[in-house]
Amino acid sequence: MKRKKIVVKPYSPTWKWSFLLIRKRLKRVLDTSNASIHHVGSTSVEGLPAKPIVDIDLEIKSFNVFEIVKEKLQRLGYRHVGDQGIKGREVFKLKRWSLLPKHHLYVCVTGSSELNRHLGFRNYLIANPKTKETYGKLKLEAAKKHPYDMDAYLRMKGDLINKIYRELGLE
Repeated sequence: MKRKKIVVKPYSPTWKWSFLLIRKRLKRVLDTSNASIHHVGSTSVEGLPAKPIVDIDLEIKSFNVFEIVKEKLQRLGYRHVGDQGIKGREVFKLKRWSLLPKHHLYVCVTGSSELNRHLGFRNYLIANPKTKETYGKLKLEAAKKHPYDMDAYLRMKGDLINKIYRELGLE
């Protein structure tokens, strides 16, 4: 089995445009009075190198509306693939990547630990340029050192990520 290469690229303003395009499509079918759409992950932090895949958290106020949201996302071509081992977020994959820029879509309930981690980490990096720079260099180094080993790539970034989570009280 061929392993996928980990590619980390310099920041691109197109990532913000991609998020806005995806958000516009999601808003067409979702009741945004019960849901918020957040650009998270490294592509959401201006100047930060990232794997060129936009991460999006669809925040719902209550899990009671999850089935309705799931049905609406399925109409757009997404399929629900469960939480993939991370409690507090439900993962959706687009059936055809050609329709929109490449992205990951997660549905999280307001106040869930996973949503708080995504938003807290993003906001921390935006507010702390030195840490953002350190993290960016670490990501580039990890991708270069472990181009085909996602576990090693994640371990190499783990200490800094966990330090930030501790500072935010999100361990």
